[in-house]
Amino acid sequence: MMFSAKSAIFVAVVLFACLTSGQVPEEDQELITLVRLLEDDTGEEELAEVLLSVEDEVTVDFMIVNEELGDYLVRSSDERVFEVEVLGNDDNTVPVNETFQVKISGKFLGIESLQFVDVEGDLIAATYTIKVKRVPKAISVIFTYTLLVWLIISYVSMGALMDWPTLKERLYPPWPIIIGMICQFILMPLVTFILANILPVDNPTAVGIVLVGTCPGGWLSNIFSVLLDVDFILSVTMTFFSSIAGMAMMPFNIFIYATPFIQDNTNLQTPFGDLALNLVLLVVACVIGILLGWKFEKFRTFCEKVLKPIAVLLVVFGLGLGIPADIHMFYSDWPIWVAALVTPLIGAYLGLSLARIFALPIKKSVTIALETGVQNALLARTVVYLYYPQPEGDLVGRVQTLTVLITLVEGCLISIIYQLSRFLFCRGKNDDEVDLKEDESKVRETNGNKLPDKSHEAESGIENPAFYDKTVV
Repeated sequence: MMFSAKSAIFVAVVLFACLTSGQVPEEDQELITLVRLLEDDTGEEELAEVLLSVEDEVTVDFMIVNEELGDYLVRSSDERVFEVEVLGNDDNTVPVNETFQVKISGKFLGIESLQFVDVEGDLIAATYTIKVKRVPKAISVIFTYTLLVWLIISYVSMGALMDWPTLKERLYPPWPIIIGMICQFILMPLVTFILANILPVDNPTAVGIVLVGTCPGGWLSNIFSVLLDVDFILSVTMTFFSSIAGMAMMPFNIFIYATPFIQDNTNLQTPFGDLALNLVLLVVACVIGILLGWKFEKFRTFCEKVLKPIAVLLVVFGLGLGIPADIHMFYSDWPIWVAALVTPLIGAYLGLSLARIFALPIKKSVTIALETGVQNALLARTVVYLYYPQPEGDLVGRVQTLTVLITLVEGCLISIIYQLSRFLFCRGKNDDEVDLKEDESKVRETNGNKLPDKSHEAESGIENPAFYDKTVV
């Protein structure tokens, strides 16, 4: 009991530290009054922000109001995002109580601040938010709606491949489903929240990391379960039930773990209504697939035959559109790459470990690992780009895009290694099995769909009465 109490206290302290560290402290009280003057008005405007596109230039009129005389240096908090120039002054210093013009040049996607620094004390006396967004491109819009169609098609095909008699077998006992739910909706949101606090990232990126961890399982995990010859039916079953549970658990986890990073930026607030609508749409697509597969056997057979070719085609097509559309993600800072790299690996490790602790078979354990590690980040990416304003949408969405890309690379490498190992080390064994049991190979189906029919084995080998040596007493 003492150990349990101490453990509970330790976990509570860690969670409290993460929650408080995720909240950005309020800025210090500004030392001067900064006024932005409107072009068509001599009045004052409250401090807000400047929004411009990459390669655009904006000229803004300012005035520093202060009783004490002195000069202030105007600078960018990150010159990779935007550069500043005080017109008429080469050293970018400005006097107080006089109007001056600042030219702001957008360089790269980001949210930074225009800083006014006291030259004598080198103190930041005031800041002004500068947002730089990408220039809208048609390929980005095409890619976003292609992803939406991709998701719908994948869920329809997933539903069509559900064999209800076999599906019921996966529900009893329900431990694989329960373990998967625990990993996806309890452990992964907490893991990504801790990552968002540990890594030195800004608030939009932190929200993006949390969104990845709150997603349910996706169609990509089903594809990898086929390529790795594990339990495909269990994978589809887990994806189906996690999609249903995700309608409640995903908004709930986002509310808990993303709220500390939103602060006063209303553009980072999650559109819960639109998110719920997309989740319902995917579940409806899956139900339509179930009905089509149940009503039309040819449709189910078609989905079974084209599953792998269509999967490869969609992946190639998605990469061909996605990389040019989100080329800015490759310029992300190292913490974003680390988050995208380790999140799938941590999820897979947690799923595999928990499954083995409960002594599940290795195929089911690997299936749970895939379902936990391969989150449906495409869903989060689609929601972000459809409903978040810019540039927040791009800053949040680059995490999901990188996660999908790295997950594809990791999954494909593992699948290639598995297939090569099987070809090199198991080829002879498989050939012998085919020669001895040719008819058995015709009815064997991988991924746990059917068990081989062994009723004919009495007709072969020493169990066949024709081979019985009657001279042996």
